[in-house]
Amino acid sequence: MNADDLLCLAYVGMHPDRRSKLVASDGGVQNVLRRVQEGRIKVPDRARSAALVDAATRRAEMAATGIEIAVRGDPVFPEHLADLPDSPDLLFVRGAMALDPGVAVVGSRNATSYGLGLARAYGAALGSAGWPVISGLARGIDGAAHQGTVDVAGRGIAVLG
Repeated sequence: MNADDLLCLAYVGMHPDRRSKLVASDGGVQNVLRRVQEGRIKVPDRARSAALVDAATRRAEMAATGIEIAVRGDPVFPEHLADLPDSPDLLFVRGAMALDPGVAVVGSRNATSYGLGLARAYGAALGSAGWPVISGLARGIDGAAHQGTVDVAGRGIAVLG
């Protein structure tokens, strides 16, 4: 897979299932990207405009904010993630990629104060023990667990859609 084409297609914002089906049926990422750019695949106008921006421009934008990409198959792409059948083709990474196991903390966005305190305490305990906290970084339980790990200079991994 061409990393530049994957990067440009990622900015289209297509649902992963739709993108995967199109890539399988249309002969690859480059064909899907070209068809989006030409208007032969229906996407919102802003998505079509995003597909027209070249990879060099995207890489420069990302570099300005400290973001790098990891493509499935690269040595820095987490093996345990690459082995999943619905693994993403690329990851946007800001900071150091944590390749060792971590603990996922996911919970309610509308948590009680007790739940928030407990999540923060668990995050701090995990961080102190050297385990990264992994979540979607949503407000509520996820955010409280990350705050706990930050409080003790631990590591957190936010997986954003």
